[in-house]
Amino acid sequence: MGNSTSQPKSQWTPEEDHLLHNPHSPPAYYSTLLFTTLTHLPLDTLYTVIKQFDPQPVFEATSVDLREFISLVIQSSLPAWYGSDFAENTEDLSLLTDYFIREGGLQCPGFGVLFRLCIHTLYPLTTHDTHQLRLLHLQAPHHTRLSDLLTPYSYFLLTLSLPPSSISSTTTPVHHHLLYSSKKGASWQLFVDTILHRGSTWILIKTKRGEVFGMYADTPWAQHTSWYGTPSNYLFQIHPAYNTYSASTMNDHYQYLCWGKKSLVNGIGMGGQLEYCGVWVEDDFIHGYSRPGSTTFSNPSFCKQDRFEIDEVEVWLLREVEKEEGEDHQGVFTRQQEMEFMELAGKKMYSKDLPSPASDT
Repeated sequence: MGNSTSQPKSQWTPEEDHLLHNPHSPPAYYSTLLFTTLTHLPLDTLYTVIKQFDPQPVFEATSVDLREFISLVIQSSLPAWYGSDFAENTEDLSLLTDYFIREGGLQCPGFGVLFRLCIHTLYPLTTHDTHQLRLLHLQAPHHTRLSDLLTPYSYFLLTLSLPPSSISSTTTPVHHHLLYSSKKGASWQLFVDTILHRGSTWILIKTKRGEVFGMYADTPWAQHTSWYGTPSNYLFQIHPAYNTYSASTMNDHYQYLCWGKKSLVNGIGMGGQLEYCGVWVEDDFIHGYSRPGSTTFSNPSFCKQDRFEIDEVEVWLLREVEKEEGEDHQGVFTRQQEMEFMELAGKKMYSKDLPSPASDT
C-alpha cells in the first residue's frame, strides 16, 4: 500500500515482505484513520509496531488525543474478538476506554491485547489455532449470547482476569453460558440449587440503584462452614465504572457459602470478614452489602451506600466440573501454571505465594 521501503529486506521473510505491501482489507467496523495510518508508516517503524506490538508510533502518527486513539483501537478490534453478533454500545465503549486510561493507557495489558488484534487483522504474520488464540485473549472463549448485564465490552474485561483453565481447554468443557437468571425465579433455594458443584462461575448483581458488580469463583460453590477457594478468585465492577480486584496476600477469605445454620452467618460472599465482606448477598435473596477495604481484594464499596437491594442476579458458568471428578476438580492447569500464565499476560498475582487452602470437610 503506502508503506515506504526503508527497512532492510533481510529482516523480513519473503512472505512477510509480500504481506507488508499487501495488507488484508479491513472489515467495515475498522477505523479508516487507523487503517490509513498503519498502511502509510515507514517500513522500519512498521517493523517495530508489528514485531513488538508497540502502539506508540501509531498513536503519534494519528495526531489524535489518547482517549480517541484508545477508542479507535477498541472499535477496530473488539468485534473481531467477540464474533459475528457483536453489537456496538457507546456507554460501554466509554467505560472500557476509561478503564484502559486509568490502568496505564498505551501500557495497559488489556489495551495491548486489542492493539495486537488490530495489527493481526491487517498483517497476520503469525498463525495460531483457536485454543491458542483464546489463551492469548485474541479470540473470545466459546460462549452463548450475552445479556443486558454482560455486554461484549464488559465480557472482554472480565475474561482478562480469568485463569487459563476458564478460558480454553483441550480436555475440559469450557463454554461460557448463562446458568441462572433471577428473571426466571428470584429464589435463594433455586439460586443455590443451580450453582452448587457446577464449576467456575461469575455472579453478577444489579442493585435497585442500577449498580452492577460481582465476583468470580474459580472453585465450585459448595456449602462450607468457613472460608475456602483459591487466589484465582476476583471481584469486579461493571457499572458505573469498569474495575477488577484480584486477591491480596492479607488472608485466604476467597469465598463463602452457608445457609440453614442458626449458629452461623448465612449467605454468599467474598473477601474481608463475615459481616464486613467485599461483596455479600443475604440468604433472603433480597438484601446484600459491599464494604470498602476488603482485606482480601482491597476493593472499594461498589454501592453509593454499603447496603443494597437486589434488582437482578445472573450466574455464568465458565468451566464445568467433570462429573467423575466432583467438586475438587482443579482444571487442566496447576495453580502455579495459572499464576505464571497470568503474570505473562500482564496481570500481577499478589497471592501466588499463599499455600493452597485446605478443603473444609
